[in-house]
Amino acid sequence: MLLAAALTASSALAQSVTQTDTSSMLQAFEDCMDGSAASNGNDTITINTNFFVQSSPLYEDYATGPKARIDRTPAGVFFATSEDDVVRALNCAVDNGLAPVPRSGGHSYEVLSSMDTCLR
Repeated sequence: MLLAAALTASSALAQSVTQTDTSSMLQAFEDCMDGSAASNGNDTITINTNFFVQSSPLYEDYATGPKARIDRTPAGVFFATSEDDVVRALNCAVDNGLAPVPRSGGHSYEVLSSMDTCLR
């Protein structure tokens, strides 16, 4: 019984640390995107309207496709509006420890473009 409680507490702590790490990485990604857009003099990106995390109202709509048979929870969903956005998003994701995964056409039953903790 004691071991089970210790494992549960340990698991909860590990999950909490993972959530904090993911939150930190997402915040760093957002800061990077804002900073790189400003330093390039390119105002085409609006991170607040193109980036969705689990607390965003539209996250559920964008996180998985309509035919998904498996529940997936990507760390975030980012919509690029230009080629520059794609380059910045890839650089910022990799620089901040996120695994960028391009979204497919939405026909994947396995939802491979929305792997858990990735940046879609």
